[in-house]
Amino acid sequence: MKIVFAGVIEQPWMSGWQRLRALESLGHDVVPVSITTAHRQTHLDSLQRRILPVRAYERTLAGKAAHCTAAVLQAVRDHRPNLVWLEWPRLITAETVNEIKHTLPATRVVSFQNDNPFADRRYAGHGWGRFFAAIPYYDMHFVKRTTDITAYSTLGARKTALFTDGYSEELFYPESATSRFQIVFVGTSLDYRVGVLTKLTRHFGLDVHIFGERWNRTSLYWTHRHLLHAPTGGAHYRGVLCASKIALGFVSHSNQDDWTMRTFEVPACATFFLTERTPAHQEFYKEGEEAEFFSSPEECRDKIRYYLRHDAERERIAVAGYHRCTKSGYGLRARMQQALQNIGSN
Repeated sequence: MKIVFAGVIEQPWMSGWQRLRALESLGHDVVPVSITTAHRQTHLDSLQRRILPVRAYERTLAGKAAHCTAAVLQAVRDHRPNLVWLEWPRLITAETVNEIKHTLPATRVVSFQNDNPFADRRYAGHGWGRFFAAIPYYDMHFVKRTTDITAYSTLGARKTALFTDGYSEELFYPESATSRFQIVFVGTSLDYRVGVLTKLTRHFGLDVHIFGERWNRTSLYWTHRHLLHAPTGGAHYRGVLCASKIALGFVSHSNQDDWTMRTFEVPACATFFLTERTPAHQEFYKEGEEAEFFSSPEECRDKIRYYLRHDAERERIAVAGYHRCTKSGYGLRARMQQALQNIGSN
């Protein structure tokens, strides 16, 4: 199959690049189209999003939308694909999708939307108008939550399917490494996790090394700066996980998530995974056997202290989590293959 794949794909730590590579590994001819510029939010973008009325902010997106649309349409005309896979197509208009369908009537056009356009976030109402209007014109929407299916159907979606992400087999696997960190968290400074990590470090005295963006905007920057590190991705991210005794996981509450890519990436590296207790996590792993869960900062603290004192038990759970991950089809190749089957049955 020839596939035009448009997304954020410059670096191997980007999830879009990982899904693209999974399709290539399945034997498909994939044409990459970078729309990173259309998605990347600068400090000015963030400021405009917060202070401008919705209509004014929409006007600031017009140039990005035109660039994004032109790149996708050019690739479609040049390569005449069987499938157009559009990742986070917030700026792709209904007219663009219609033009693709008019040019190549047999070509399927699908949307992959890992974000939550309906989330209770301050910016949730900004910038989604084009996408909402285009929803009825896609052949398929891949979404993250069961609540999305109802929301998309209300806006006229033809077909919507759940997509559970996975780990890139190319990037995430166990490797020998000397333990450099007792506890790590890799991720952006965001809602609930900020309070928990602040409590773990400032109040409970645990050295949690944090790799990610925006932590300089928290109080930890002034009190525990030695624990804050630059964002990490790709092979370096794998190295951090493999050199850690415990890797913490948090979901995005403001995005209404109950799993993240860390859900699969950490166990795939055979690293002990201690994450929030959610229905999805309880479905993916057996608690106390393949991963560990917490529902409060105090429970997280107690489990960290316990497993740092019980190396053999911690390592046994980490290995069991790795086997669950690899044997249960949590890799991206299996996830993308299932997605293509869902498109084919449409």
